[in-house]
Amino acid sequence: MSEERELTTIRTLPWDGTKDDWRMWSTKFEMRAKQRGYAKILTGVQTGVPNPNEEEPTDEALKKLYKLQANGYCDLLLAMKDKASFNLVKEANSHLHEAWEALK
Repeated sequence: MSEERELTTIRTLPWDGTKDDWRMWSTKFEMRAKQRGYAKILTGVQTGVPNPNEEEPTDEALKKLYKLQANGYCDLLLAMKDKASFNLVKEANSHLHEAWEALK
C-alpha cells in the first residue's frame, strides 16, 4: 500500500540583495509578516522569544512564539536569491530578528 503525500507550493517574495530593491521588498516582506503573525518578532518589538536552537517549549504561549519565529525565519531564508544575503540570514542561526537586522 502506497502512502499518499500532499503536495504544497511554497510562495516566496524573492530578494536579489540589491539596495535599489530593498525598500520595496522589505515593505512587502513586513506586510507578509503581519499577515502571518510574526511581524513583531521580525522587527524586535516582541521580546521573550524562545531560542530557536533549543527544544520546543511546553508552555502554549511560548510554543506559539517559537513556531512563529521558525516560520518567519524560513520565509526570510527562502526569499534570499544571492549568496551574500543568504549567508547573512544563515549566520543569524535561526533568529528571525537578528537575520532581519543583518540585512538592513
